[in-house]
Amino acid sequence: MDSGKYGESDINVKTLYIWNHNLFGTQVGGVKWREFLDKVELLVVADVVMTSTVNYADIVLPACHYFECESARGESSMYVFYNQKAAEPLYESKSDFDIFNLFFEKMGLQDKGFATIDELYEAVLDNDVARSLGLTWDRVKKEGAVRTLPEGNYVYGEDGVWNTPTGRLQFYQESIPLDTDYGQKLDFMKERLPYWEPPMEGWRDNELAKKYPFVLTSERSKFKVHTQFTKTPWFFDFEAEPYVMVNPADCEARGIADGDYIRLFNDRGTCTLRAMFNDGIRPGMIVIDHGWDQDQFVDGFYCDLIGYNVTPVVANSYYFDALIDMEKANI
Repeated sequence: MDSGKYGESDINVKTLYIWNHNLFGTQVGGVKWREFLDKVELLVVADVVMTSTVNYADIVLPACHYFECESARGESSMYVFYNQKAAEPLYESKSDFDIFNLFFEKMGLQDKGFATIDELYEAVLDNDVARSLGLTWDRVKKEGAVRTLPEGNYVYGEDGVWNTPTGRLQFYQESIPLDTDYGQKLDFMKERLPYWEPPMEGWRDNELAKKYPFVLTSERSKFKVHTQFTKTPWFFDFEAEPYVMVNPADCEARGIADGDYIRLFNDRGTCTLRAMFNDGIRPGMIVIDHGWDQDQFVDGFYCDLIGYNVTPVVANSYYFDALIDMEKANI
């Protein structure tokens, strides 16, 4: 959005459609995203619940729950799982498949879509890898879960045979696979071997650490998957509101008691939540529980504290690379 380019191509994004994702609840660089939305003419969000992202939308489409539609998934797993429809969609909600089909119809693009969900998944599994595994949509629906790795105790690289260009275990990479190629510059010599370098921001030798002496990091909640289930009422019996774990020594020096509300802040943003003393947290570190939505905080939002640093090789979000300071909140 800043450059108006994607690699060598001119790009002018006017509309953003978000589905299956709570962008403002899970992505870093919230301040940067708001700047992005200032330039976008139309934001449409399809979701099941009122998330942080929905609050920024111009148009909200009610997607039905995954118990209310037929689907399958298999990423990050040794199985392809079948999700059988268990109930009819409530009210006027629709599945993502049905919503997209309505879009195609209104845009005159019916030939680009699929008439039924069966046709879609049959096309998805119409490839050499799926055929080599005997993986078909009919089989997924019939068996419920189809294993995609060899049976037994599968060991990657067993017998010294590796899935690499040479068939051997390789520390040196001649060609560097890019997660996303947008015309970025790369230091190929550095990337061909394992290396270490300090974080871009959250590091004691960074000059910024004199102003913001604490490194903010996060842990994953046992009750949520990112922000999924964060507004499930009976989980509030375990975690009633956002909190941050801090070392008691760091807090006592600032007049902060266990359970006080504190304000975290840096040049990007601010966030107010409860302090929870934890002797297991290293002094100089602050650990926040990941998965809260914006309207669950007393003030501000923790995603605003985190920058938008990226490496040129892997497009990823740096949740653990931010410097902040803290003080007792005035509430």
